[in-house]
Amino acid sequence: MSEWIKWEGGEFPVPPETLVEVRTITGDCLRGRAYKLCWRLIDPLGNITAYRVVEEGDAVRPRDEDYAQILRGNGWTVIEPPRTITVNGVEVPEPLREAPPAETRIYVTDIARVEGFFFYIAKQHNDSRLERCIERGICHLTKEAAVAHFLALIKPSRRDCK
Repeated sequence: MSEWIKWEGGEFPVPPETLVEVRTITGDCLRGRAYKLCWRLIDPLGNITAYRVVEEGDAVRPRDEDYAQILRGNGWTVIEPPRTITVNGVEVPEPLREAPPAETRIYVTDIARVEGFFFYIAKQHNDSRLERCIERGICHLTKEAAVAHFLALIKPSRRDCK
């Protein structure tokens, strides 16, 4: 990798396809193709303050979070795609991983119920029932997510006959 080069704005410093690593005024370090970065001085929080060329052998694909961070730093609103998990080969919305605020309505996937779920209101402190459901990965914030999870759980698995 080359040495850091101070950047104060101006013309595009390298060819567009060049792999670079940049430092922003906030101290973040991002890596990507030069054409995917904003080199103009638009937002003081997203400004590039230094860059260096990355050799192809050192290349690491930039993460989507890096691009989102650049966009946010330049005043854009980034809407994150919903996270999913795969159940029996079907992508379903990711269940809750931690307890939500008290009084939140939770939809719990339940294969023993015809509708595929029941709802539950989160309590304030030490809610052991909710904790068990979260550990099992079956709590959702929407009825639609709980039903999708239910349908994936009851989906017949395909087996080869011998």
